[in-house]
Amino acid sequence: LSMDGVDCQETVFISDSSLHCIVPPASFARSGVSMQLYQSHRRSNTVRNLQYSLLAAVSSISPMNSPPHRPPRITIFGGNIDPSTVGFAIDGSPTTSLQVEIGMFDENRLCGAARFISMSAISCEMPSGTGNNMNIRFILPRVAGQTGDLRRSETSPIAQFSFDSPFITSIIAREPQSGASSPSVTIFGYNFGGFSTAQSARVGETASSATQWVSRTCIVLKTPAGQGGSLPITVTIVNQQGSLTYGFSYARPVMFGTRPRLIPNLPSVVQIYGAGFGLASPRVGDDFALALGNTFCSPLIWISSTVLNCTFSGGAGHTIPLRLNVQGLQAELSSSSSNFPSFLPPKVSNVSPTSLPTAGGDITIFGSGFGTPSDSRTIYTGSSLATSFNFISDSSISAVISPGTSGNQDSALSVHISRQSFNVSKTLFSYDIPLVSSVSPNSLTRRGYLVISVYGTGFGPSAMEGGHSLMIGSDSFHGLWNSDSSMTSLVPSGNFESSMSALPVNVTVGSLTSIRGVFIAPYAQSSASVAAIQQISPAVSSPHLPAFVQIIGAGLGFSSSDLHVSVGATECITITWRSTSSITCLVSPGTGAHHAVIVRVTSSSSTSTDHPFARFCYLSPVLTSILPASVKQDGSAIITLNGDNFSDGKSPTIVSVGKSQCRELSFFSTTSLTCKMPASNVNSFPVTVTVDGQSSLQVIGNQVPAHHVRKKHTNSENADRILLSSPSPILESDAMQITHVKPRVGTSLGGTFATFLGSGFGSVAGRSTKAYVSSQICLDSQWFSDSSLVCKTPAQLLSANSEVAVEIEGTDATIRSSGAVPNLFNYQLLPIVLSVFPPYATTTGGALLTITGRRLGTSASSVVSVKLGITSCLSHTWLSSQIITCNAAAGTGTALPTVVLQDST
Repeated sequence: LSMDGVDCQETVFISDSSLHCIVPPASFARSGVSMQLYQSHRRSNTVRNLQYSLLAAVSSISPMNSPPHRPPRITIFGGNIDPSTVGFAIDGSPTTSLQVEIGMFDENRLCGAARFISMSAISCEMPSGTGNNMNIRFILPRVAGQTGDLRRSETSPIAQFSFDSPFITSIIAREPQSGASSPSVTIFGYNFGGFSTAQSARVGETASSATQWVSRTCIVLKTPAGQGGSLPITVTIVNQQGSLTYGFSYARPVMFGTRPRLIPNLPSVVQIYGAGFGLASPRVGDDFALALGNTFCSPLIWISSTVLNCTFSGGAGHTIPLRLNVQGLQAELSSSSSNFPSFLPPKVSNVSPTSLPTAGGDITIFGSGFGTPSDSRTIYTGSSLATSFNFISDSSISAVISPGTSGNQDSALSVHISRQSFNVSKTLFSYDIPLVSSVSPNSLTRRGYLVISVYGTGFGPSAMEGGHSLMIGSDSFHGLWNSDSSMTSLVPSGNFESSMSALPVNVTVGSLTSIRGVFIAPYAQSSASVAAIQQISPAVSSPHLPAFVQIIGAGLGFSSSDLHVSVGATECITITWRSTSSITCLVSPGTGAHHAVIVRVTSSSSTSTDHPFARFCYLSPVLTSILPASVKQDGSAIITLNGDNFSDGKSPTIVSVGKSQCRELSFFSTTSLTCKMPASNVNSFPVTVTVDGQSSLQVIGNQVPAHHVRKKHTNSENADRILLSSPSPILESDAMQITHVKPRVGTSLGGTFATFLGSGFGSVAGRSTKAYVSSQICLDSQWFSDSSLVCKTPAQLLSANSEVAVEIEGTDATIRSSGAVPNLFNYQLLPIVLSVFPPYATTTGGALLTITGRRLGTSASSVVSVKLGITSCLSHTWLSSQIITCNAAAGTGTALPTVVLQDST
């Protein structure tokens, strides 16, 4: 029997009317296959109603996974699924229809309750079990004459089913000691399979010797011996794993001490004893290391779980921390332990050079036990720290010693190396004593004070523990340090040892006193100089704040207590004497101009005369705005004047309106006052404020040089009203209203884009629209609609409160919103620096500067930093919202002082 000319693989005679044929394979499906029978060289007729169809095949399944205890009904997709196809057993009886086989881990199982859906899909109930990536395939029906195993369709890698892997949620276990095992660890989670399911567990990389299944959510394992911390616990169910990362830790190691406790500075073997040091032959590295302070031992040899041997290369220090790391578990030997290790203390043999000037310098210390480069070390001279160190070897170190003296102690230097201290005796090192070479003048005075200048070497730095002093005979006087070779002292008149023809002059620097000085004549007549003032700086200051003023002249006394300084009729708050030609006075707040500065010197009974170029002035008043913009002419209107440097009511104040004066003045602050307008029929006249003889001459912002009030010439109804001057007639419109401003707060430096919201702003974009804030025109105004426009705010450094207004320029007159609206927009005022005194400092820094201004913080914590240019002050002290002191750092050139607060600069 042949199919399309291809013989059947086997032809079996059944009866005169039936044959059995194993059809030859075909590579593709087709119909109209011809079939002929050949028998004894005879050929039958040809039949063409046979068709080949491909074998049933699986292409995908859904769903592809589920929990093992809730198996789903799955849908299998594929091709050529024909439920009516039945095969024939060898005896001719029909077989069962198409079946689905699940390739599970331990055996192949059939999917139950198969249900035909279409030629490309059937469904069946998945049997319960465990495992993943299980193949799904069809078992093809047995055909007549077939022997051997049933035929199975090919598997597909994308048609595999998996039960959910086990998942660990928590464990309950006691930390066993490293190297020992705990009875058990209870693991909780889900998808742990059934009682008979293959299961195993491990801690880290070590397998548990036994596990016990409790339920599909609980398994108990016997903990294996091991070491380390934060180890993962892994449970394997059949061929699926679930892990809990960092789930388990063995107990931390414990160290009891070292043998010996005092460790030599040279390389030596030290034994560490304790418990929980882990298993034999651990890997030395990140997971197994021992350090004494900053020094790691090498090699580190494991002896047992209680003993380690370690070789240290040397070091220095007392009660140094000893730290051990075993597989991520760390231990530290407590400093309270009596066995806490220490290196043997360092020893000093000599110092080179054996002495230094009081200004300090380079030295090298020789000895033993100076440690390693990583050991911390400090060297002190008294309370001063050496500026730099250089580790050379275990037997030598070098340093740049700070200026100082040997002090009153037995040692000149104190050296600290990793918590160990030792002193360098004065027999090995000391500072040079100061030497005096000359003195000027060379005689004393019987009357008044005399400034004595002493010159020599070894006078040390300006800040010296114990200070500086001058010895004349047996009398001691405070010394003012100028340099390492110069010092001055103010010596009062007195009865020195007049019997001596000359008195010895020596200096004391800290605890060192020169032993052979120069000599000065006991007395010589000297006349007291007359006090005179040449100039003052600054000559102008704010009337609201105290100001430091430097007075330059001659004969300005010998101390602060020797002086009385007045500015006008007011005495200075404080006086600081700097030299006979320079003093500093803190001037009280006030008003007025051309105040005479007078200095009276008690010791010389001298008083300076008034110098025309050394007179002090306070800032003149400044008028910035007048509200309201229009008033009646009958003399009943109350106007508000805003500005700065007004009086607080204690200084005489006059508000002039033309040639008349306002009545009933009320002072709200130094920036605002009100008064009652005089009656007038004049159309336009200037308005000025005069405080203690000083008048306002100009205003701040985009305004005319002086404020004027002008009659409004628009209609008869408002003919009796006057208003602030403007380049064109202005009409007030009640229909134009400002209701909101967004945002409501802007920086006092200006530039904030504020949106004015309201009504009556006009309906034509081409008309000129202007907006005002605090009577100052906006830097830019942009009309958007009848209810909104945008203003780029001008700067305002004086007052936080402001008023807003809108003007729309028309053909005959300019229409303004009815009255300026207050409190719709406020300025966030920034701190202002007004002065710094003194206005100079040495390039080496250290000068104490006083910065005055406004809004310089509300407390010390509100001041972030104080800078001179880009360099921060070494330190600063907040005294008030108007005064801050700054300790200047080293620098050159000109620098602007800056105060940085928490929310502004």
